[in-house]
Amino acid sequence: MLRGSDGVALDSTAHPSSPKQEKYISEYAASRRAFRLLRSHLTRKQRNQLKRSRSIDVVGSHSGDVYRIRCHDNSRYDAAIANIIHQRTKKVYCLHLETDDFFDDLPDADHYLAQKLIIETNERSFLRKARRCY
Repeated sequence: MLRGSDGVALDSTAHPSSPKQEKYISEYAASRRAFRLLRSHLTRKQRNQLKRSRSIDVVGSHSGDVYRIRCHDNSRYDAAIANIIHQRTKKVYCLHLETDDFFDDLPDADHYLAQKLIIETNERSFLRKARRCY
């Protein structure tokens, strides 16, 4: 039996007994779908790395430099989403999707996939939009 962060049971076979339980089930299902989508865009090496160390190494489209996207569990605190480390210089970048009501509810895996794709396809745009964290 799966449980939400507050201990409410998440039984997807039963009809949710409360709006809160229904929300948890919906978020859990969205999170699972997002994680499957992320995995479908990873190489075998990246999938193994994600499983082993909860991070993904991504090659920048212009420089060929490697960036490491750290994928945290429950990373809904600002600095951790898009905690991207340039592997040569060790600079840490933070890149957030535009925040509004829609993007606030996106699963973390969707954020990681967006970060991966912008680094791989338009590194210069990533460097313009990302902010240096520390």
